[in-house]
Amino acid sequence: MLSQQQELPLSEYSSLYDIVVPQDNLLRRIND
Repeated sequence: MLSQQQELPLSEYSSLYDIVVPQDNLLRRIND
C-alpha cells in the first residue's frame, strides 16, 4: 500500500490530504 501511495502523483496526494485533513492543509497554505 505504501509503495502505491508513493507512486501516486503529488496532485493526487494533495487532494487526498485536503480531504483527510482540510484544517491542516489550510494552515500549510498560509505558512507557504
